[in-house]
Amino acid sequence: MSSPIAPGQAGGQPQGQRLTLDQALKLAIERIREGRLPEGEGVLRQILQVHPSHPEALHQLGIVLFRQGRAVEGVEYLRKATQSNGMSALYQANLCEMARQAKMLDLALEAGKKAIALRPNYPEALNNLGIVHFERHDFDAAIACYRESLKQRERYPQGWSNLANALHQKGEDEEALRCYDRAIKIEPKFVEALNNKATVLRDLHRHEEAVPLYRKALEQNPNYVDAINNLGIALKELGEHGEAIELFKRSIQLKPDFPDTYTFLGTTYIDRKRVDEAMAMAQQALRLAPRNPENQNLMARVYFEMNRIDDALKANDAALALKPNMHDAYNNRGNMLKEVGRMEEAEAAFRRALEIKPTLYGSYVNFAETVKMQLDDPIAQRLAGFAANIEAVPPRDRHFVRFAYGRVLDDNKKHEAAMEQFLEGCRLKRRMIRYDEPSALGLFDRIMKTFSPELIQQKKGGGDPSQLPIFVLGMPRSGTTLVEQIIAAHPTVHGAGELAEMGSVVKSLMGPQRQPLPYPEVVTALGPQQLAQIGRSYVERLQAYMPGAQRITDKMPSNYYYVGLIHLALPNAKIIHTIRNPMDTGISCLTKLFTGDLNYSYDQREFARYYRKYHALMAHWRQVLPPGSFLDVVYEDVVADTEGQARRILEFLGLPWDPACLEFHSLDRPIKTASAMQVRQPIYKASVERWRRYGAQMQPLVDGLKDLA
Repeated sequence: MSSPIAPGQAGGQPQGQRLTLDQALKLAIERIREGRLPEGEGVLRQILQVHPSHPEALHQLGIVLFRQGRAVEGVEYLRKATQSNGMSALYQANLCEMARQAKMLDLALEAGKKAIALRPNYPEALNNLGIVHFERHDFDAAIACYRESLKQRERYPQGWSNLANALHQKGEDEEALRCYDRAIKIEPKFVEALNNKATVLRDLHRHEEAVPLYRKALEQNPNYVDAINNLGIALKELGEHGEAIELFKRSIQLKPDFPDTYTFLGTTYIDRKRVDEAMAMAQQALRLAPRNPENQNLMARVYFEMNRIDDALKANDAALALKPNMHDAYNNRGNMLKEVGRMEEAEAAFRRALEIKPTLYGSYVNFAETVKMQLDDPIAQRLAGFAANIEAVPPRDRHFVRFAYGRVLDDNKKHEAAMEQFLEGCRLKRRMIRYDEPSALGLFDRIMKTFSPELIQQKKGGGDPSQLPIFVLGMPRSGTTLVEQIIAAHPTVHGAGELAEMGSVVKSLMGPQRQPLPYPEVVTALGPQQLAQIGRSYVERLQAYMPGAQRITDKMPSNYYYVGLIHLALPNAKIIHTIRNPMDTGISCLTKLFTGDLNYSYDQREFARYYRKYHALMAHWRQVLPPGSFLDVVYEDVVADTEGQARRILEFLGLPWDPACLEFHSLDRPIKTASAMQVRQPIYKASVERWRRYGAQMQPLVDGLKDLA
């Protein structure tokens, strides 16, 4: 017969009333359900004073303690419950989950297996055990558990979502997306599944599909920090840096002690070349998580953008000291060393990254673009194996293999075989991105319609008078980096590289009533004061890269969109337009895996259509702007007569001749573009008429461009 609980000690029970054990346990559970956890704890401890081995009281007390943040103590009471009643699958299942959350994975694994042994058809226990396997990185075992749990209960949204998470880790993303869909169909407001599905889409570079899902998750839970951060990351990848920054700031307000958000915000700032703000975020991330190597990695990037190369490498060293096998840090080190021309050290860093993680597929591209490998190089042989057994490579990584192995074959003069790899890489990459071709091509038409001769005549004569900017623009891979390097070798010029500042200024433009208006149509509403402010704003941003410099280059290739606006807002700025044989430009783009948003460059016909529109826009600028508004520089002419073209460029810029401009390949400055390798070498002619090496595979490009060549 059970002993009664003493009067007046049972969580507010009236004085003098004695409770049976069952009544006391029922009262404790009621208090717990009401959220009155300390009262529930008090009742349970009273029960255990009388019945110290009561399994359900031990079980409930473990849960209450865990919910109050006393995880280790809670797990200990769960263990006592399982010792008191070794036949309860529920106790073992809960111990599995609580031990997992307390990072006691060995105990969690043991408890999960016992729960399944006691009750093989227990979907929650199978799911919990699957999560333990997942956190131990045993994804095959996790998948097996999740599949078995779904056999027992098909309408189990958490099970479908967890299965999707594990499939994603295995690179089986299409099946993962289908599993998320099953979870969301059962539970349409399942915010974690919405968030996780969006993240898989983001990892597949399908950002436009990911964004609405993140927004839908935030409709259900506006303060869901993970979704806020993930939406910010997706928008950053889409170039929507302004909204991304605001989202990260909001996340910090909600959870100010979460260091990852400072890292995300710092990374966004550094992508926008907002170095001071990036530094502040990196410092805060390090204050909150000083032993997080990712934060040291961010600091390395910040220092690198500040051209503090030694400090950048020290921060990289710090990341590696915290995590000696941090393959990302070695990969980043390789990229930094490559961009400052320390190629042997860069090669060693990439080799170390790939030694640590042979499946770091993106790093093979970096390595292949740094080192000309022989076919018997172990890395080249590994790539050949990946290419021959491509089905074993996760689908989202296969394009990396194709581009990297294509580079190896091309360097070994196996050009047609190389192009097969490049074109397959392009096909795979094209499937991963959404390219709105009508909108992209329509922008050219809208610019040409807006910037009529009448508009240029009407709005001329204003702007900011600064002579600081030198714009170098043209199609990617058309010689912009080479020309900037020649100019930046002049002692009075600072080469700032590819800057997004003009695009940022344009995105901030407003109409006369402060209403947002799209470019180019907004230009029709701009008066002299606004044009002058655009010029001043750009110059202020430019000066931040090298205070006191006489001239600064901005070689963002796509500034060709803004030539007319630059003419009006910065009439004394100099613009140099680089031109290369369109076939060679096309080949160079199609064989390059870009980090930026050049979505037209992965299909021959799409590239040709885009190039024709760009070509028409440059012809339009020549027609509507005064003669001499910009200088055309032909890449092939620079190759054939470097000194003659260098003198011509400097004359256009109003700079005296300096022989240092012929030693551009020795210039000690970071080169953060796809052409970093080429411009570290003296002029070479191998890239002229390159397109002829590849035979009939290039016929679509020939058909689209040959009349322009």
